[in-house]
Amino acid sequence: MAFSRRMMILGLAGTATAGAGSAPLFMSVDELKQKLRPTGDGRRGVPLASATADDWSLQKGSFFTVDSGEVLELVDVRRFPEHPGRPQNLRPSAFVTTFEVKRGEPLAAARIYRMNHREGGDFDLLLTHSAPEWPRRMIAVLN
Repeated sequence: MAFSRRMMILGLAGTATAGAGSAPLFMSVDELKQKLRPTGDGRRGVPLASATADDWSLQKGSFFTVDSGEVLELVDVRRFPEHPGRPQNLRPSAFVTTFEVKRGEPLAAARIYRMNHREGGDFDLLLTHSAPEWPRRMIAVLN
């Protein structure tokens, strides 16, 4: 039997019909929002200078401009283990952010940089190298 465009279309239609039987054709608005929501319970558009780990996590993959012109991408956000005696004037939990220098020269370690983010605004952040062998990878601990 020769392969034709008609056979391919019929095969695809059959596959789609079989697959549709196992998945709902319609979902509620809340279900759709949950599926489209990035992981975490963070908020968008909040000042990152005082934002939580969840807020920062929503920004993974976004870009930050340093006052000296370099562009950094936020590649990871990791929480530290919870501590029961945490002071009230700090964030709910401490976390570490990891950035990758995407444009420009590697940054000097252990220096406060003025950062700008399109959603999170301007703020100062102490950045240091994550490891000597990765000079383009920077980390910041946020309390």
